Amino acid sequence: MADKAALLERAKRLESYLVSDAENLALLSDLAELYIQLKDWVRSKQVLDLALRVNSEYPPLVHLMAVWHMAHAQFSDALPYTQLLIDSGISVDVVVYQHAQCLSYLGLYAKALPYFESLLPRMLAEPSQFTRFPIFWVRALHAVGRFEDAIAYALTALEAQGQDAELLGILSVIYLDDESFENALPYAEAALALNPKQIDALVSKGTVLLAQEQLHPAIDCFESVLEQQLTSGRAWLGLGLCRMLQGMLPEAAAALQRAISAMPTHLGSYVTLAWIHIANRNDSAARTILNDCLQVDDAFADVYGTLAVLDVQANQQDVAQLNIKKALRLDANCYSAQYARLLMMAQAGKTHEAGARVETLLDTMQSPMGGSLRNMLMRWANLNHRNNS
Repeated sequence: MADKAALLERAKRLESYLVSDAENLALLSDLAELYIQLKDWVRSKQVLDLALRVNSEYPPLVHLMAVWHMAHAQFSDALPYTQLLIDSGISVDVVVYQHAQCLSYLGLYAKALPYFESLLPRMLAEPSQFTRFPIFWVRALHAVGRFEDAIAYALTALEAQGQDAELLGILSVIYLDDESFENALPYAEAALALNPKQIDALVSKGTVLLAQEQLHPAIDCFESVLEQQLTSGRAWLGLGLCRMLQGMLPEAAAALQRAISAMPTHLGSYVTLAWIHIANRNDSAARTILNDCLQVDDAFADVYGTLAVLDVQANQQDVAQLNIKKALRLDANCYSAQYARLLMMAQAGKTHEAGARVETLLDTMQSPMGGSLRNMLMRWANLNHRNNS
């Protein structure tokens, strides 16, 4: 650092002033800022701790403590300081941006969005003042389901600033979540051409390959993500679905359990894991995971439908009927509830009628991988046959 000697000399001078004026907040703030510029994290933290004991609400010190924690990626620790500044009516751009960044890094995109939105006019006028703004803004729009806005802004940003691996990767995931696989893959490939380890692009590409039943390259993508980010719920989910299609049910269950740990509000992971337990004839584990799901959200039809299947298998017909009613009240087309009904018909000796309805169900139910449920089961059987031959 060209000015390091000058900064150190100034710090020494400030320290000499503080000998006779130890609680001078302006001096303490200047000294802490100097040490942060010097990346002397130990001394800067010591000064900040001392100064905030003198006055815990002095804005320059509060801001510097937020900066210190953000520099160490301690966003949950930084957030109370940025929040204190916002609550105190301090709305300068840098504070608003840092507050929104902390919220974003903690996954609180819905709360971050209005702060980013308030900065849009200034960002458009002075883009160099807001590093990585397009990334944060597009991620926030995506997280709250504003896919069209996110795509439009990402495309505009890419045109203005040129190719950017992270922005391309995010764009591919947005297209994926918007069920536009034909757009997701090209942007994922473009991102990976710039950065072969770009996490969003790997998740997107892996998911498209999974849908195309290219399981081995899909697994490579998901495992590459997990080598970098072991807490990626989407990668664990993708890996679990790959293992399921390979017939490796214990491995699929383990991966889906990791997906649930990383994404505790992703209801589909719970139900998928429950069906894997059912396939493994572990009804007790299936019921446990479904009850866990109900603790997260008690208005998901497939949970009640799958519970009804378990009830029928346990010869608890009355309980099954109640769960079927709950499922169909939430979703009149809930296939797990319809399947439970068919099981009840078969148990009651109406095998011909049940068989006819099963045939209809297999041809009309859409599988997560595209096509009908019958197609998916046939593909699954073929894959298992190839893997075991």
